[in-house]
Amino acid sequence: MTPQVHNRAARYLRLGEAYVSAARGVLAAPDFEQVRLPFYGLLGHGMELALKSVAARAGWDDERLMWLGHDLDWAWRVTLSDAGFEVPGAPAVGGVIRQLSRPHHAQAFRYPALLSWPLPDPRCALAAAEAYLTLVRDRDG
Repeated sequence: MTPQVHNRAARYLRLGEAYVSAARGVLAAPDFEQVRLPFYGLLGHGMELALKSVAARAGWDDERLMWLGHDLDWAWRVTLSDAGFEVPGAPAVGGVIRQLSRPHHAQAFRYPALLSWPLPDPRCALAAAEAYLTLVRDRDG
């Protein structure tokens, strides 16, 4: 892996970790129900960046990563196939990603629209995101 590829992957992962850390703080808020949608927005974006970090590690450049967009489910499939990334606990992580994918892609967590998508339990979703980040961090060394 070239230094440029390593740096790109590390930048995406660090920012993904920051978003998930912010989501962790929001989950601890005493008025969590008032900040529920921002929690999922932060978590979804953190997962998006973590998924893109894996694709970056496989050699994707910034333009191609931007092309991947906000489709978490597609990014998940890409990291499992194109990037050859194996994920212990994939069903749990994949389940959270599938539940967040459509509303995240539609940017529904950013607008006061009525959501019809079922969302994962916040604590389970955060645990899956943290597990995935740990796995990516450990893999990248």
